[in-house]
Amino acid sequence: MERVQDSRNLSFYSFDLVDEKPYWSPNIYGLLGYTNPADAPVFHSLSDLFHHGDREKVQALWDTAHVTGENFNCTARIVCQDGRLLTCTAQGSTVTDAQGHVTHIFGHIHPENP
Repeated sequence: MERVQDSRNLSFYSFDLVDEKPYWSPNIYGLLGYTNPADAPVFHSLSDLFHHGDREKVQALWDTAHVTGENFNCTARIVCQDGRLLTCTAQGSTVTDAQGHVTHIFGHIHPENP
């Protein structure tokens, strides 16, 4: 699976909203310039990764997904740890518990300018 991710520049993520525990595929760390997995942002600070001109749009999509379980698809600019500006397309889906509360958001990002 990691070879497929690397060959297509796909990076998968998952956020456990109950424990605020992120999972990023190995490819995403290098793509975004992280060297330590412990530095990956938690759900509530995720918008800090995005260019200030895209934060409001991205935050609105995440908030809607978190509350309604609605899937999303968007293009936004990410400010990488090394200062690079990376335009990515992101898709996300949700998982709900028996009461209909969103417990996980997962998906992938694909860089348009790796």
